[in-house]
Amino acid sequence: MLLELAIGKLFLFAHHAELLDGVARHEEGHLVDRALHMPLSSLPLRVVKLLGRAGFDPSAVLERLEYRAQLVALCETSDPRLCLADCLLMVENAPAAARAHARGYEALLNDLIERLDQQMQDDSTAWPRLSAEHALVHQLHLLKAEEVRELAEGLARDVGMP
Repeated sequence: MLLELAIGKLFLFAHHAELLDGVARHEEGHLVDRALHMPLSSLPLRVVKLLGRAGFDPSAVLERLEYRAQLVALCETSDPRLCLADCLLMVENAPAAARAHARGYEALLNDLIERLDQQMQDDSTAWPRLSAEHALVHQLHLLKAEEVRELAEGLARDVGMP
C-alpha cells in the first residue's frame, strides 16, 4: 500500500513537472518575441511587420503572440502532446477573458492540422497510425511526442520563427 502511494505521488510529481515545463516554454516564447520587438522605438520595422500581419488589429496582435508562444512550447517542451492537449482544451472551453489565447491556439491547431494533412497527402505511408478517412483533429492523440515536435518545428520554420 505504501509503495503504491509513493509511486502514485511520484507519477503526480512527474506529471506536474511536465505541465510546468510546458508553461515555462510558453512563457519563454513570449520572451523571444519581447527580444525581437522591444523596445518598440528601436525596431519600428519589425513592429510594423507584426502589426501588418495582424491587420493592425490589437486583439489580433495578442492572438499572434499567443500562437507564437505556444508554438515555442510545442517545439521545446519535453512532451509537446501536453501543450497540444492544452491547445485543444483552450479552444473548446476558453473563458471570455482568454479569448486571445483561444483564437491564437485555434489558428495554431488549424495550421498544424493543415501541415499534417499536407504531409499525409504527399506520402500516405508516413503516418501509418492516422486515417485520411477521419478528421485529423480526432486523431491527434495517436501522435508520438516526436511527431508533434516535428510538425511544430516545421511550422515554426514556415512562419519565420528563429
